[in-house]
Amino acid sequence: MADRKQTFTPEFRAEAVRLAQTSGRSRREIAADLGVGLSTLRNWIDGRREREMDHPPADRQEDMAAELKKPANITVWAWTPGTDEAVKMFEKAYPNIKVKLQNVGQGPPHYRKVRTVLKSSFATSTAFAMRSLASVSTSAITRKVLPS
Repeated sequence: MADRKQTFTPEFRAEAVRLAQTSGRSRREIAADLGVGLSTLRNWIDGRREREMDHPPADRQEDMAAELKKPANITVWAWTPGTDEAVKMFEKAYPNIKVKLQNVGQGPPHYRKVRTVLKSSFATSTAFAMRSLASVSTSAITRKVLPS
């Protein structure tokens, strides 16, 4: 008889992600303690991040709306065609925000740079997907708000 695939409740998944993001313990330790695979835990974390980018909670939407009105400089690392047009649309929609577009290239060495930035604690709170604002494929945006 074939092994049945183990299923987990949404509450269990949410708690696992919360532990991974707030406990200070490694993902490997948390996955082992919960009896799930490390890749499964990673998928849950990535899925939550994607959902929150596409549909942020109401309090974050209000925070983002306020932040988008402040003067700021953003550096966008991208390699996809059309990003320059997306930047123009973004700057038109949010005139107080100036965007510096940098082509970071393609391939593993360049992807590692982007992954490193996205994993940093600074980027966790300030990075978001460009497609959320301008309907382009994934480009990492790191924002640093400048004093007015």
